[in-house]
Amino acid sequence: MSWYYTREAGVDGQVLTDEGVPPGLAVSGLLEKGPIPMAVCLEIVAFLADILTIAEDDKALHGDIKPGDVFIDGDGSVSLSGFGI
Repeated sequence: MSWYYTREAGVDGQVLTDEGVPPGLAVSGLLEKGPIPMAVCLEIVAFLADILTIAEDDKALHGDIKPGDVFIDGDGSVSLSGFGI
């Protein structure tokens, strides 16, 4: 079973974990529509850093992050899938 981590939107957003497919659209699909604005990219990277920090604390290793593993949902939360495969 695979699971994912989600960094909730907002300054005080928590990092949560769940099983299955994360909500939202994969970054790979968004890139097919054109480039993502730099400010959005920086926020995604910052949220991924938060996720990876918590994952490391949990002793979870991803090892192969791809645009298809990063999901953005409607409220701006960022998820990273592919753990536990």
